[in-house]
Amino acid sequence: MKRETQLLYNQLRANMAQAYGVENVGEQFSATIPMAQSLNDAVQESSDFLKLISIIPVEDIEGEILDMTIFQTIAGRKKITAGARREPQMAGAPDGRKYHCEKTNFDVGFAYALLDNWARYKDFQTRYMAAVYIRIALDRTLIGFYGTSAAETTDRAANPKLQDVNKGWLFDLKTNMKSHYFLGEGSTGSEKIVIGSGSAATYKNVDQMVYDVASLIPKHRRTGKEVAIVGQAFVAHDMNKILGAYGEKPSERIHFGTLAKSYGGFPSMVVPQFPDTGLLITDPKNLHLYVQSSSLRRQAKDEPEFDRTADYISQNEAYMIGNLEAAAAIEADNVEFSDADAPVTPGA
Repeated sequence: MKRETQLLYNQLRANMAQAYGVENVGEQFSATIPMAQSLNDAVQESSDFLKLISIIPVEDIEGEILDMTIFQTIAGRKKITAGARREPQMAGAPDGRKYHCEKTNFDVGFAYALLDNWARYKDFQTRYMAAVYIRIALDRTLIGFYGTSAAETTDRAANPKLQDVNKGWLFDLKTNMKSHYFLGEGSTGSEKIVIGSGSAATYKNVDQMVYDVASLIPKHRRTGKEVAIVGQAFVAHDMNKILGAYGEKPSERIHFGTLAKSYGGFPSMVVPQFPDTGLLITDPKNLHLYVQSSSLRRQAKDEPEFDRTADYISQNEAYMIGNLEAAAAIEADNVEFSDADAPVTPGA
């Protein structure tokens, strides 16, 4: 790297060492719990979606699911007689399930040429940190939606959506609360969820599907803050219909601004990394990410033999749904559109 770049990178490492309270970040070090929390806060702040979920620091690598939410009803009365007493309903997840944190590496390298280009900007350090934190946030979102296993050695080529890094939220729901995970209609193992017109359609539209899937969540398990996280293909499907009906009428295009603000009576959102034909309904706070506070390891070093710098970061994490009864979803891979104006799925 260029001389001026080297000076900026050395200053970055010096500032990092001061922040973490270590002499040399070029050697692997364990971060203090406050500094680990600071890193995770920065990652969370870099993602609008992660700001909505529950990222919970924990001391132990394994333990019971933690939640201050009171999921069951508490109103009632009891006539006090001899030997009788009032019994409070306990706060927290109702099923006593356990989380288990898996070590996750977030290792990233920066080519000298890239750092040389960034060196021209006054906010060099901010750009560097933002790039790392944003990518961690995006990866956490991917794992939460696509994770199905925690392999000893992950395979990025075979699992580009990080399916083998950790078990995610949708996997938790599908595995441990099957009645809240709609696969579709079929009796031969070929279930399909068909959206559109025709006798083969499961639902006429996305609103109908969201309303039906939401009915899987009992009324007494709802917080009133549930949202429908919908895939981009559903939004494109509705957009195609509106374009077909109003595309030649500029005065009608005001309707586009209200598209997908709600589905089935629930506020809706499109989340980066979410399956294109997926649907998940829950209070976002019900999506838990457990991070073992004492597990953060980091090392930032120059690797001239590869013409790069490297930032090695690892932390123990677990992805769980706090209350499985308070969530419902569909199998994205089973969705089909019967309409002639069905959207083209990105990447298809």
